[in-house]
Amino acid sequence: SAAFEALRRFICASGGVSSMLDGWTTSAEVRRAGDSAGHVDVYFHAPDGRRFRSRLEVARFFELAPHAEQPAWDSRPVGSRSGRRNGDARPKRQLDADAVV
Repeated sequence: SAAFEALRRFICASGGVSSMLDGWTTSAEVRRAGDSAGHVDVYFHAPDGRRFRSRLEVARFFELAPHAEQPAWDSRPVGSRSGRRNGDARPKRQLDADAVV
């Protein structure tokens, strides 16, 4: 199918090889209700029965693309990369008990 060939090209472009998809199949389901009724959803099925909704999900399965929970970059501004979490207070300086105030 066209969807499977698009998946094969995507996997190869992501650094994989086409033989990784041996045994995989595709299916299409038409939405029957709601505002998107009539839309066709394509699914990719692994040999073990797992179902994937997109080429990107398949690439993540093969570890050819980063997962959403693991961004490939740090999106914080350069000056804010101190290692502290947002909202963490800066450590307060300890006062020496013998110090004269």
